[in-house]
Amino acid sequence: MKSLKLFACIIPFLLMATQAFAEETSPKQVVESTVQSIIDVLEERTNKEVMTENDREGIRKVVVGKFDYKDMSRRVVGSKLWREMSDKKQSEFADVFRQMLEYSYGNQLAGYNGQKVVFDDAAFSKRTGNAQVKGEVIDVDKTIP
Repeated sequence: MKSLKLFACIIPFLLMATQAFAEETSPKQVVESTVQSIIDVLEERTNKEVMTENDREGIRKVVVGKFDYKDMSRRVVGSKLWREMSDKKQSEFADVFRQMLEYSYGNQLAGYNGQKVVFDDAAFSKRTGNAQVKGEVIDVDKTIP
């Protein structure tokens, strides 16, 4: 159950993938590929009950460059306060924010048990040009958007 919620929560973060990836492939392909690579790491675990540091490192390698932690941090803090922070404080916050996400989501991923994840085609915002890829996590007895 926790892993279902995690995949449902991680999908929006993948939508913030860098523009470089969006130019090379479709947003849907970026999200699908990234989620599948995370699932591959989860399925290769020797201990399916917990996330080891090796598991976390495997996932870290999958998502490197796919998240703009500095931009995500700016959004969390708010633009006004972000501008008031020094470059050093911004970098420190972004690093701590990344670590928090890794451990929070990593702990949730420990419950992965073969659920399937499917995605719709990307919808593009006319106002911002950003892409949104909706997905569903399908478990034996339920589907979570």
